[in-house]
Amino acid sequence: MGERGKRIFRNLNDGVDLIVFLNSVDPHIDMSFFYATGVTDGLFEGCAAWLTPGGDVAITTSALEEEAAKKSGLPLDVFRSREESTKLLKKRLAGARKIGVNASELTYAAFQRLRKLAPRAARFVDVSGAVMKARLVKDAQEVDLIQRACDIASRAFEETLPFIQSGVTEAEVASELVYRMQKNGATAPSFRTIVGSGPNGAEPHYTAGPRKIERGDMIVIDFGAQYHMYCSDITRTVVVGPPSAEQ
Repeated sequence: MGERGKRIFRNLNDGVDLIVFLNSVDPHIDMSFFYATGVTDGLFEGCAAWLTPGGDVAITTSALEEEAAKKSGLPLDVFRSREESTKLLKKRLAGARKIGVNASELTYAAFQRLRKLAPRAARFVDVSGAVMKARLVKDAQEVDLIQRACDIASRAFEETLPFIQSGVTEAEVASELVYRMQKNGATAPSFRTIVGSGPNGAEPHYTAGPRKIERGDMIVIDFGAQYHMYCSDITRTVVVGPPSAEQ
């Protein structure tokens, strides 16, 4: 994972000597934490990833996530209380002169905490642009994970098609599709599955509801599978029964 960190630093030219990805509580979790560490399981609320220009990566983790963090093979600092977390964060920040943060994902409260714990003379800079630029180009492992997420979602959709019949509700179709994705290996859906039938298909981010599907309906289905922190996103439109000339 050190190469990913180096890639981020290569996109910087302002002397940053430490980058920290600090998570808050769900849903305010910085996915770049997982990118930098290679961790593929866990939630890691209140945990941090530390990157240096030389490629060193370390994790400050709660005891709750310790087993998941161990799989990364990276150095770990483990805390069991807020007080222990504060001491470990302060120790990691000690001596840093210019600290990079992913401002696009960092909450105000988390930033204030970092600023309070950092050396008084330290400066904070936003490295979110450098992080995004690094993440735009996927390495071989990332490509494999994304392909797997696409394959899982596509297979689940094909398996769900026979279930889509007149009299079945949108919510039931969404549930069946999510079930099929996880049965095929997804660790979670990428996002809330959208199933919009008939007039509901006109709403781009419709929530699948109790409407019963009718013969002749066009149904918009927007779905995706998450596989070890990488996601697919697929949209398909189907017709129940033979399509009309207009359809």
